[in-house]
Amino acid sequence: MYSKESADPRVRQLAHIKQMQELARSRYPSPTSPEPSQGDIAAWCDATPQDAMATDGCHVDLDGVCSHGYPSWLIMYGLVADPNQELDSGSKQ
Repeated sequence: MYSKESADPRVRQLAHIKQMQELARSRYPSPTSPEPSQGDIAAWCDATPQDAMATDGCHVDLDGVCSHGYPSWLIMYGLVADPNQELDSGSKQ
């Protein structure tokens, strides 16, 4: 649907976000807590220190994964980079 080769940078950004979402869904357990509201997400991004809610309800950094293995909602939505993606791609070389 979205092409990373598109000339439109918005389409390339959407394709990248979609890819990050798919990778997160395949890597992590299914969420066990309700999805956050847009207001919750905005509050997490504006807060100091910046913390968020993991998909199981634990408090984590915006790009964090809790001790139970659940990522922040921002990772699941593809809005922040998944720190484990870098580790996985580096180990395949």
